[in-house]
Amino acid sequence: MGCVALCLLSSPIAGKQVDTDSLYQIYRSKIFQKYRMQEMDSFLHYALLASHLPNLHPGQQELVTKALGNGYIQQGHYQKALEAFQQSLHYSQLTNDSATLHQAYYNLGITYRHLGDYSLVLEYLFKSLEIRIHLYGLESKSVSACYNMIGVTHHDLNAYEQALDFHKKALGIRQQTYGEVHTQTAGSYNNLGLVYYELKQYSQAIRYYERSVTIKSKLSGTNHPSVAGSYLNLGACHIELGEFDRALEYLTNALNIFLQVQGPKHPNVIGAYGNIGNAYALSEQYDRALEATQQGLETASHTFQKKDPYANPDAKELLLHRYTINVLKVKGKALWKKYQTQHQLKDLQASWNTYNLGIQLLARLQEQSLSSFSQQWWKEEGIGLFEGAIDASAALYHLTQDSVWLGEAFRIAEAAKANQLYGELLDAQAKVFSSVPDSVLQDEASLRNRISKLERIIASEQQLQQADSNRLFRLHSQLLAPKDSLIQLLQQLETTHPLYHSWRSQQLPPTLPATQGTVADSSLLIEFVCGKEQLYALAISPERVEIYSIGIDSLSERIEEMHRLLKQSDKLLGEGQFATTLARLQELGYGLYETLLAPILRDHPFAAHLIIVPDNDLAYLPFDMLIHEPSSSSTYRELAFLVKKYVIRYAYSAAVRQYSTHSHASPPGNWAGFAPSIDSAVTDWPPLLHTQQELTHLQAITGGQSFFGEQATERLLKQQMTEASILHIASHAITDNVQPAFSAMIFAREKGSEEDGKLYAYEVYQSQISAQLAVLSACNTGAGPLAKGEGVMSLARAFKSAGCPNIVMSLWPVDDEATAELMKLFYSFLDSGYPKDRALQQAKCEMIQSSPYVHPHYWASFVLIGDDESIRFSAYPPALSWVWVLLLVACGLWIFYRFLSHHR
Repeated sequence: MGCVALCLLSSPIAGKQVDTDSLYQIYRSKIFQKYRMQEMDSFLHYALLASHLPNLHPGQQELVTKALGNGYIQQGHYQKALEAFQQSLHYSQLTNDSATLHQAYYNLGITYRHLGDYSLVLEYLFKSLEIRIHLYGLESKSVSACYNMIGVTHHDLNAYEQALDFHKKALGIRQQTYGEVHTQTAGSYNNLGLVYYELKQYSQAIRYYERSVTIKSKLSGTNHPSVAGSYLNLGACHIELGEFDRALEYLTNALNIFLQVQGPKHPNVIGAYGNIGNAYALSEQYDRALEATQQGLETASHTFQKKDPYANPDAKELLLHRYTINVLKVKGKALWKKYQTQHQLKDLQASWNTYNLGIQLLARLQEQSLSSFSQQWWKEEGIGLFEGAIDASAALYHLTQDSVWLGEAFRIAEAAKANQLYGELLDAQAKVFSSVPDSVLQDEASLRNRISKLERIIASEQQLQQADSNRLFRLHSQLLAPKDSLIQLLQQLETTHPLYHSWRSQQLPPTLPATQGTVADSSLLIEFVCGKEQLYALAISPERVEIYSIGIDSLSERIEEMHRLLKQSDKLLGEGQFATTLARLQELGYGLYETLLAPILRDHPFAAHLIIVPDNDLAYLPFDMLIHEPSSSSTYRELAFLVKKYVIRYAYSAAVRQYSTHSHASPPGNWAGFAPSIDSAVTDWPPLLHTQQELTHLQAITGGQSFFGEQATERLLKQQMTEASILHIASHAITDNVQPAFSAMIFAREKGSEEDGKLYAYEVYQSQISAQLAVLSACNTGAGPLAKGEGVMSLARAFKSAGCPNIVMSLWPVDDEATAELMKLFYSFLDSGYPKDRALQQAKCEMIQSSPYVHPHYWASFVLIGDDESIRFSAYPPALSWVWVLLLVACGLWIFYRFLSHHR
């Protein structure tokens, strides 16, 4: 293309030498003409020719780069589109033309959506919306376009109520300004159908889709890409309703339109093949499903042309797109189902190969994502790949008894689990290792703090019954500048500190043999991982590794019921419910033990220490209150709780565990405890009557420093986070299940301080904690929403991310007095030299045996994520230590003086 442009520039047209401006006008005319005719290849061709013209002024450059971006978007080359639209924004800012500026922000928002980087989409769209409202008013066509795309983005983020709100706003404006029979109105109907589809209201969705198709067909004919898009959506609805023939009719029509209008290599063609393959797979026509998905892979690659369903392209050949991910998920599923019906090893092996290819592609998509939010979005988008690969790995091991498949199962389990947390830990270490300047780290922390504070304000506004939409979009648009600055800073970090990038990229997660080498004698590491059809447990001991298949029927329901019962204490139960609840807890506790652990522990009779790596709902289950023997006891004290037999601790993943494990004992602990006072007259929080007594007792054991009442401020806590070896926080906590970054622990308010008395999770994430142990003695510090493949997004996880290797956390609301008693016992056993996990076990056993707090509600909530090292407390607090030093010096001087006097 570049050569063509140069030749045209230097050649005569109609016998005259053509100057740059004349060529620009010719290319501009062609660009608009080809766009109107939807001849996108020619459109992009002329845009590329125009981009090589010299000495274009910023207004002309803005139009050319915008045209390039649109051309690349149509072809599915989203990274190229992003670069073009970033240039377009730059030229719009130079010209200071609001009309082009709002379009530049809008185009960047759409492009980031295609790339899956949802942390930036809304900010660009709201910035565009702010300018449009200022220019054109609230009821303008331009504003409706922005409302529509904001609704689409909320739909992508699973925020369906917000999506409905914006789509209905867009539809209202479009009906008023365009009328009913218009492509924009049809687009709104289609998008409303998409939301109702996600809400599983399929009949309502079909009505909106059909209305959209009717309008589009009247205006553009039945052979138009937008009509094909609605056909795809109708097909998806009929798949959910089990009407596969009807679905395939719609999907085939969509495919034919995309092929004819957009060409055989367009991403929409890949999407259509994936949906057709899914319809065939669900209707048990596996060979037809494989035929369709193979065509999808051919479309997604420029070189791969193999009809053989047992062949796959190389990951580097494939288009990085979520439609490609979907095709691989469908193909892997079809091969797996075919294996289950025909029992051919080649189908099982091919299923694993396909899922593994999808995982490789997913890793590339995550690598190009600029934010942890978009990385997690891609993880959830591809979770079916990990689940399918685990199923296939386990089946291959059981079929062949080849230990290679155990290693693959472990690798995939680790790739699917807490790798974002592992990356956060490695990132912090890489910055230290590569000596990134403090000024850069401070700039990064400042930007992240600014972003988090704005996001917290937005979250608070959204929770209001009458949220101010104008204020919301202004706040969103304010987010754009710090987020852009943060991205630029991180990109500069990669280029200006090559040692940081090199160190970061060389840190590989542990292999199965390496992990096995870290498991001590008499210990057993049990890593749970969910497949599509089974739960699996990898049992890793020093002697051997085995994989166990566990049925998942009603497992989630039983865990949820157990969790609900554990939140109740026997004091809270109504008259006559004690025996019923006791019996049900026994039944559930023993049943879950038999399902999850009994086969494993029978094969490992000498195990005394269990390291549990949970997955999904298991993260909410305290394993030490499971019951390993059936009983008809009428008291909790006599039940065979697992805590009486095993020492149990937890880990987010084997990689995170290995990162956090220290081979040496921790240094003597400089303990700092916090028990803030809560003014119940000012807040809704009840006073905590036993926390000061708790800290007084612990201070006597540890020789540390306590901060009580008004002294227990957020500012002092943040100071101690970098100084203390052991942190103990006895306070109230807030759990935000919608925005877990805004979960917080409560501290005393300090007059004249910028701190608000709430230590938010996002503030902890942005910190570096020197403590070896954090005891979060508050309600729900280990609770929060479950992020698929990442774990529970809790306050405890924030402390882990900030570098604290050992955390004691709670899984539900805890009793103030019982918690104080448990903590006293825990620290007493620590002081006696017990390792952390054993000390917590002994404290719980003591509670069961000798205290009135025998109900597991009181003691089972607290669990340890961390290692089995012991903690050595400082013998005296720092002030007393200096007193003793001075006394010893004084004694030495006195003895020396007497010695001299005697010799004189």
